[in-house]
Amino acid sequence: MPLITMLRLILRFAAVLARPSVILLVVALSLAGRADAANQFWQPVGLGDWYASTGSAGESSNWDNGLGEMFIPTAEFDEIGTINNGGGAFVDIMPSGVGAEPNPGGVLLGEGAADSGSLEVRSGGSLTAVPWSSDGSNGGIVIGASGLGVASVARGGLLAGQTLSVGGAQGSSLTLGAGASGMASVQIVGNATLNRTTRVIGPDVDFLAGGNVVLGGQSTLIAEINSASSHSPIGASGVAQVGGTLRVEFDGVTPQPGDSWTLLSAGSINGSFASLDLSAAPEIPGGGGYRVTTSSGGLGEIVELTISQLLTLRVNWDDGQVFIENQGSAPVDIDGYSVLSGLGSLDSSPAAWTSFADAPIVGWEEASSSSNSLNELRQSGSTTLGGDFSQSLGSVFAPVIPAFGDSPEDLVFEYREADGTIVQGLVEYEGAAVVNNVRLIVDPISGDAQLKNDSPYSVTVDGYSVLSDAGALITGAFDGLGLVGWESAAPSANALSELLQAGSLTLSPGQAFNLGAIYDDTGSSRDLAVEFNTPDGPLMGVVTYGAIPVGVPGDFNGDGAVDAADYTVWRDGLGTIYTLGDYVTWKNNFGSAASAASASAAAVPEPSGLVLVLMMTAAPRPRRRL
Repeated sequence: MPLITMLRLILRFAAVLARPSVILLVVALSLAGRADAANQFWQPVGLGDWYASTGSAGESSNWDNGLGEMFIPTAEFDEIGTINNGGGAFVDIMPSGVGAEPNPGGVLLGEGAADSGSLEVRSGGSLTAVPWSSDGSNGGIVIGASGLGVASVARGGLLAGQTLSVGGAQGSSLTLGAGASGMASVQIVGNATLNRTTRVIGPDVDFLAGGNVVLGGQSTLIAEINSASSHSPIGASGVAQVGGTLRVEFDGVTPQPGDSWTLLSAGSINGSFASLDLSAAPEIPGGGGYRVTTSSGGLGEIVELTISQLLTLRVNWDDGQVFIENQGSAPVDIDGYSVLSGLGSLDSSPAAWTSFADAPIVGWEEASSSSNSLNELRQSGSTTLGGDFSQSLGSVFAPVIPAFGDSPEDLVFEYREADGTIVQGLVEYEGAAVVNNVRLIVDPISGDAQLKNDSPYSVTVDGYSVLSDAGALITGAFDGLGLVGWESAAPSANALSELLQAGSLTLSPGQAFNLGAIYDDTGSSRDLAVEFNTPDGPLMGVVTYGAIPVGVPGDFNGDGAVDAADYTVWRDGLGTIYTLGDYVTWKNNFGSAASAASASAAAVPEPSGLVLVLMMTAAPRPRRRL
């Protein structure tokens, strides 16, 4: 029997028999020969009890240090409970009394890059990582070192230690507060570093670090709010360094203007969230919006999520009109505003911009405006914009279409409230927007889908896929592009794809193809994505839901008018996309939607001799569907 195993057995039985002389002797021997902290490795591949098969000496077949010594990890022997094999342990008891299951000297989930492990502290369970000495086990809890770690503390459970780290591989996470009743408690003596995903299901979570808390650049704090009046903040007696992403979710709560929830409480707050993910949060009616603010309170300073009445910048694609509006009922007092565009999509000329000063609204003055910004300030006092306020700034939106794939909708609206707070208002676009990408337009009522090059650029493709994780696609209704050489690839409810056997297809600006009634909106998943392959590699397109525009026959570039530009598109696609029949359609409808309704047939160019030869020799092709 190895010496350390023998010493452990003597110590454990001595504890049970309460023989101090034996205990002192064994401790002295153990310390004299003690090495640094050692890993005690979890054995079950599936989920098992941390303390299973426990005897009075703490032995358990669930743990092995690699030497055949199967003991539950304990701080007294500098042992760190390590789960690296993809398995998971749960704790559902509260250790206490003589012979009780020991607490570890540390917890480590996912040590190496290829390792993973999980830990559940269930209701009624308690696990405390206890330091043994400065050069031994340090009482640290590591959820993802280089690998993947996943941990949870349910209501009624306790996880405690000297330090806490959530990091390692993407997907590492700590979930707090699931379950029916009680308080989910995380008590950290020193610092806590949360650099992956931390989900707080409020309001029954008690998280406190005696030192600092760091939300790093790769962190996501998910605030799952279940109460209209309170939530559970991440607490730190020291400094809370804030970064990464804040994601807001609600369960059983409808947020209303005036509501607020504390997300962080610390001696002081440094930094702010780099991004706010509201994809799972409901829209606030009447121009309400989400704000994240820092103020005094709690342990010193707090970070709050508030629902505020926000001003809206309404932007019309059709005529370029821009309005500043208060779409709610609560008044908003402001003394300055800016409309910003990094692309230079603003027309600041006097002919286009009708400022507050021009309106006139008393006290306002224009300030250093350009194609990148429109600015106005009040020299003194503020202006109250009451409910249903709407003021046109004129036709100042002159969209600049950037490189293919980049959104032209880059306007930012900021204003300063009477107390000096700078607020980012809402921006709402309306009208026939250009997404500057390949767009999948889906009618949720009929299920019809249209694939369109909704950009001013030609796009070369040799394949595309419509994707749905929820399985909302209908394979039997998939028509595809209807072009020679394209083949459907293994259609399923999760993916509808077509590939071109050889060569490539150039989609002209505005060119569109109906794909059939491929979408089932029964589950309201709205999770469709579109991906297309180009010579430079795969790109993601844009999906929008709504009625599919009815095309004008012969409008091959999709700009709403049948004119000479469509003839060019037809000519360039002759023999691959278009046929002689398409030319006849274009000729018969020339001018039908043009601004000059009196366009004459004499203006229609006739095909050249070369084009006629091509028409006669080209094999018949299926017509594209509009």
